[in-house]
Amino acid sequence: MRRFWQTNYFFACLVVYKLWYNKNEKIVKFLKKGENMTNLHEIYKCTVCGNIVEVVHASAGELVCCGKPMHKMVAGETDGAAEKHVPVLEKMEGGYRVKVGSVPHPATEEHHIEWIEIICNTCNQVQRAYIKPGEPAQAEFKTCSDDVTAREYCNLHGLWQSKK
Repeated sequence: MRRFWQTNYFFACLVVYKLWYNKNEKIVKFLKKGENMTNLHEIYKCTVCGNIVEVVHASAGELVCCGKPMHKMVAGETDGAAEKHVPVLEKMEGGYRVKVGSVPHPATEEHHIEWIEIICNTCNQVQRAYIKPGEPAQAEFKTCSDDVTAREYCNLHGLWQSKK
């Protein structure tokens, strides 16, 4: 009786694996490292339809929307423009007030802040406030943490953040 590794089926499996491995060598090397392809709280945007997602569970793999890989957004932390985008954190009793920029940000349909969020870096809790055109670009968040990151998303200028 022939053993499995002596059969034609075994050799066919080896050929298929070798072809797959050669095509996906980067993925295999990446997965062997044991690293995640996405990290907690990263923001990705679809370049086709504009969908935005935040990673709530880090894992291996590629985020895809509309058949294309999603673009990882990198938050800006400095802004030399007249209208500021960097979130300003103000400590208040029981939490923080987050204002977008040191001067008021436009709030028109064409140019506005879509959302503001605060991340407690100690416990990884995320709180988010959605802002509509016409509303001031500020929000209040309840937290007792002193280690927080504030982020906001401008529909024209993208993602911005500051840390306290």
